[in-house]
Amino acid sequence: MPRSLGALPRGLLYGGERGWPECSVPGDYVGLGVDNIVGAKIVGAKIVTATGDLVEASGDVPWALRRAGGNLGIIADTKVQVYPMTKIQAGFMVYPWEETSKVLKGLQDLLDAGVSDKLCIQAGFSKGDWSLGMALTYIWPKAETTGTEGQEWLQKLKDLGTMIFDTIHETTYKDFQASVSDQISEPVYVSTRHVSIEKFTEKTLAQLTSVCEAMPDEASCTISVNILHGKATKPKASSSFGTRKPLIMFHINAVTDEDSTEKIGVE
Repeated sequence: MPRSLGALPRGLLYGGERGWPECSVPGDYVGLGVDNIVGAKIVGAKIVTATGDLVEASGDVPWALRRAGGNLGIIADTKVQVYPMTKIQAGFMVYPWEETSKVLKGLQDLLDAGVSDKLCIQAGFSKGDWSLGMALTYIWPKAETTGTEGQEWLQKLKDLGTMIFDTIHETTYKDFQASVSDQISEPVYVSTRHVSIEKFTEKTLAQLTSVCEAMPDEASCTISVNILHGKATKPKASSSFGTRKPLIMFHINAVTDEDSTEKIGVE
């Protein structure tokens, strides 16, 4: 039977180049994807020839690859750091919509005070037949501390508001990803936009809740939120990727079944 034995930092491969930063779960625990490139072979690091000379990345090239990616040549092979995650604790925590601002402001207070790098968390907003909803996604990647340190942080999240229900359970990273994917139907027409802010404030939360409440009924609308902290925000001299600060990134999505309504997502 296949087993999930570890986690590979995401954001390492895109269209033949490796070097994307990747700032989603579990970047707080393992760092950005580019930080976990430990070696690479590239085709034509200086000049891409017709014969495609294969050279080993050395000197300052690995440093540059950890941001510039395929700009230095076609990357044919990489060696990356992986992390053992035989078991994780993960799931969703759902709160009443009217407590959204309270919960996220409380979360920001926790982040400002300092949280464990092992606390991997995202937020999500959606509008469906059952009206608006807000949930936090929780992942604790280190099985040895799930019942101690992990439980302490989980309780702090639960105490942020009146939790309606949660699905927190022991699982594997692979199975948790599969359970999330199973809930997503294959869209025909999808529009997506991205925007980032530094932190949740009263002003940004007022704007966020207002936008969510104005989501059109003609499309399946969601906003998923990456909350970057931990290792991903710490300076890394071995990487040329320089953006190292906590941030909150919104992925704004609209899915429709008919091409005639695709403009809804753009608007």
